[in-house]
Amino acid sequence: MTSTAVPVKSLVVRKHLGRHCESSDSKRRHDEHDHPVDSPPVAEGMIVPDTEGAIFSSAAFSADMSTSVPAEAEKELHAEESRDPLLLTGGKDSERQSLKGEKQEKRSWSLRETPTSSDLQKSLLEIQSDRDRLRHENDGLLRELHWIRETLHNQQIQHQEDRRLLQSRGKELESMRPFLDKTDTYSSADIKTMMESLNSEIHQLAAYMSDTLSDTGERVEITDEDANYAMKRAKRYLDDRILALLIRRDANDVGQNGVLQVAFQAALSFECADYLRIWDLHSAEDNILRDLYAKVQESNTTAVVGRWRALTIAMSKYHSSPKAEQYLSRRLGYQLENAVRLGGWTVPIKPEALRNSFGERIAEIVKLAIKLDRAIKEGITSQDLDAHFVGPGEKYDSGTMSGAYGDPEKAGEAVSCTCELGLKSLYDKGKKARLLLKAGVVVPSALA
Repeated sequence: MTSTAVPVKSLVVRKHLGRHCESSDSKRRHDEHDHPVDSPPVAEGMIVPDTEGAIFSSAAFSADMSTSVPAEAEKELHAEESRDPLLLTGGKDSERQSLKGEKQEKRSWSLRETPTSSDLQKSLLEIQSDRDRLRHENDGLLRELHWIRETLHNQQIQHQEDRRLLQSRGKELESMRPFLDKTDTYSSADIKTMMESLNSEIHQLAAYMSDTLSDTGERVEITDEDANYAMKRAKRYLDDRILALLIRRDANDVGQNGVLQVAFQAALSFECADYLRIWDLHSAEDNILRDLYAKVQESNTTAVVGRWRALTIAMSKYHSSPKAEQYLSRRLGYQLENAVRLGGWTVPIKPEALRNSFGERIAEIVKLAIKLDRAIKEGITSQDLDAHFVGPGEKYDSGTMSGAYGDPEKAGEAVSCTCELGLKSLYDKGKKARLLLKAGVVVPSALA
């Protein structure tokens, strides 16, 4: 036992000596790292001599080491002595026991990691629960997708409808642009010129017709019934004096031709003035629009009233331009026939015959009257213009009238008829007027 213990102790000493050497080597490497020394490299296995020339004996080395071994080494020495020598030598039994322990440890971990049936059942329930939840969420997403697609489809349809409506409204707005524009198409001077042109054309037609009838016309007697009917219509624009002169049957009267011309002028001027005032070609609609216009004037500005008037006239009176032309042409023909009948000349059986005889000149008057009417009602929206017509029997006023065939010889003379239309601008809701062109009238003294 003594011989066996010595090697064990020697083994422990070598072990601690190795640690000491390793500590010294580590310290030396640390010093060399901090303070590198230029020296040639040392080959592996090479014996390095002691640089300090120190020589130690085995006894001195043992004594020095004995003092340097700490108390922990002594404890470890006793522990090593108490161990089995077979374990210290690292025999096969030790290796087998180590492998056996590792296998048992792995088997223990494997058993702990292997799930039981309850764990599997629990996992299965969790998976099924997740599956049901995902299915429910998927169904909800599918319903939401269907709703979104349906909403998108409806929105696309609505968008198409809005585009069509927008295009339609755009076309309507484009057609209404002239009525929404605040700028007048014509000036007051332009309207005055148009009115003077109309008066000139009326005068020429009246003169031409009176000359034609005086030269080639056939005088006839009319019944009292026809005379009363014709006089009733003519009294709206002729006074009794002119009517009396007109129905005289004195063929040698040199003034008869002049009276007939005045009657023609008055009839044409009256009918044109009446046409310029109407809102619609039918009397019922005309009365409605006239009353409505008065209400619009009461509650709106002049610009708004003007645009309303322009739009209304375009959609009512001139919705069909050919109808307006036919209407005015027919009305002018009736007035001329009435004057011819009062003068005692024969009227063709067909009323169209008279209009055909003077059709070109009548058509020219129709053209000028409609142009003037649309210019007043549609072309000017900043003010309200109207024809100035003086009815028979009114007192002569030099401020608003002029003598078409001469001024009156005395003041306060009554007007017999109007032969030339004037022009006035209405304001203060149509209650007041500012004269732009005087009306040409005939007084009794001018016919004497």
